[in-house]
Amino acid sequence: MLSLLVSLVPYGVVLTQIESSRGCGPFSNQDQTKPLYAMKFLQQAFLFQPTFVAFFVVVALMICYYARSLAISRKRYGKTLSRQLKMAVKELKLLKKDPNLIK
Repeated sequence: MLSLLVSLVPYGVVLTQIESSRGCGPFSNQDQTKPLYAMKFLQQAFLFQPTFVAFFVVVALMICYYARSLAISRKRYGKTLSRQLKMAVKELKLLKKDPNLIK
């Protein structure tokens, strides 16, 4: 998880420091860094800048990945504990049948 968080640093630097190409694409020769759907008063808001949205999406994906891996590991650990409990029950049944095995 730490390596995923550290990988966000260069990603953020690239998104904030490197300008996009103005020579190609559907919005060529336009100085449009804000989303087109944002209204005039929202264009100055930090939440509607493409760099923040991209950063938020990456962080949300990382949180989903972490939650999923945590759920999978807890499920595996539950199965392991269940197997250990079944083995303990088998041992107790065996000891009840033949108490001389405790020696």
